[in-house]
Amino acid sequence: MLRRFLTIVAIFVVVSAGVTIVLWATGSISSPQPVAISKCVTYPTFTSTTMPDFLGMQLSHARAIAQSDKGQLSVEYSAPSGCAAGTVLSITPVDAFWPGDLSVVISSGPLRHDFGVLKVATGAPVHPECAVGVWLSANGNAYPLTCRGGEVNVGAWTFYALTRPSVMTLGQNSTAQDVFESFCGEHANSSSGDNIGGATGPERRSALSLAATYYGWNFVPGTNSPAMFNAMNAGSVAGCVADLGGPN
Repeated sequence: MLRRFLTIVAIFVVVSAGVTIVLWATGSISSPQPVAISKCVTYPTFTSTTMPDFLGMQLSHARAIAQSDKGQLSVEYSAPSGCAAGTVLSITPVDAFWPGDLSVVISSGPLRHDFGVLKVATGAPVHPECAVGVWLSANGNAYPLTCRGGEVNVGAWTFYALTRPSVMTLGQNSTAQDVFESFCGEHANSSSGDNIGGATGPERRSALSLAATYYGWNFVPGTNSPAMFNAMNAGSVAGCVADLGGPN
């Protein structure tokens, strides 16, 4: 992509001892730069000796090959990435054998704004966002959550935001009490146990981890920490908050 430059020519006039000296200076100011394009990354999460390698193909091409093999590809999710729009990023098998049915994640194209306000979020992130696509686990979780040293992966955020967990809406200025009561309150007040609003416990832990990164909270334990698992099993809001190390 071409950069546009505004060239500045400055004339400085210096008068000293009756001698006028004209100094010319030139410089350039670049226009705002586009978001850095991530590399095109695909995720070989499912392979078969009989299945064609669909990763990196355009969806239309991959579907044509699948149909010729008497198989079928369906799009389960699309996420921004460094790959061209329509590129197959990852595969989740629906059937155990090929030819069969496969669900794929495709690229929606490069990220346009790396400080965009994401779905359900309150305000912009504290750090730039990134886009490396996602792969979906067999139990429906999306990874990776972050990239480039801890920046929020937009595709993962958007995936977990589909179930609208309240913790992802809180904002940068939320206190530890706000965050822990939001996370723990949904669990303790639900009659459906670990599955809340369509989100499982692991999905809600991932949502909390993403929110902590997006808003810059430094008081949230890691997604796989013992405190997080204890909190998911706490029988009350107070017990969950205590497990997470929140204020009483």
